[in-house]
Amino acid sequence: MRPFRRKAGTTRNDRGGLLAILFLFATVWATDVLAYFVGRTIGGPKLAPAISPGKTWSGAIGGALGGLAAGAVFAALTGWGARSNVVEQRPGRAIEGDCP
Repeated sequence: MRPFRRKAGTTRNDRGGLLAILFLFATVWATDVLAYFVGRTIGGPKLAPAISPGKTWSGAIGGALGGLAAGAVFAALTGWGARSNVVEQRPGRAIEGDCP
């Protein structure tokens, strides 16, 4: 078995993975919480009563908007997602350090 090796140019202080997980948690939590509260408060027609009878269209829209807002706030507070932190996609090249 080969030992784990880091790619050239990466450091132990690379926070990209941690920020990605925190971003995921923040957006999922905000989506779930706001979908619940907006759906309970506003109510309205059911989204898919045969599958999940408690879900409403207002809750789905509220959750989606809450997730977008949480993602935007997270990105603004951490600077994550800025052009300098995004992996640039070019044909055949997906690693930022490999791009000229």
